[in-house]
Amino acid sequence: MRLKDEREELELSPNTQLYPRKMILKHGVKHVLLDTKDIVFFYSNNKIVYVIDADNQKYMAEKNLCRLEAEIDPRMFFKANRTHIVNFNFIRSFATFEKNKIKVELKTPKDQSIVISQTRVQAFKEWLYQQL
Repeated sequence: MRLKDEREELELSPNTQLYPRKMILKHGVKHVLLDTKDIVFFYSNNKIVYVIDADNQKYMAEKNLCRLEAEIDPRMFFKANRTHIVNFNFIRSFATFEKNKIKVELKTPKDQSIVISQTRVQAFKEWLYQQL
């Protein structure tokens, strides 16, 4: 009886969505597995999506930014603008930046930053406070 109850608790509801813990990315001529928790941000340039990890290594994704956004955990990642998706766990700080945009400073070896577009500022603030 008790075992059955425990099994029922482990079952996922039909609305539960699972997100990948690892991604297959290109690094030179090799394909590598990278933990999603180690991804600082994704960015698109000339229709190619790049992934930057915590060690500032650059990889290529084989999916476009829209498809990646649909597949990754929205609690961990936020689409900052048309070209960038950022990981909550690598946000060091943020501040208002020209014309109501937000500049996000990231925890990376090069202290990179990303600008949240004016149209995404409110959604960013709501998302950020939901993560706390």
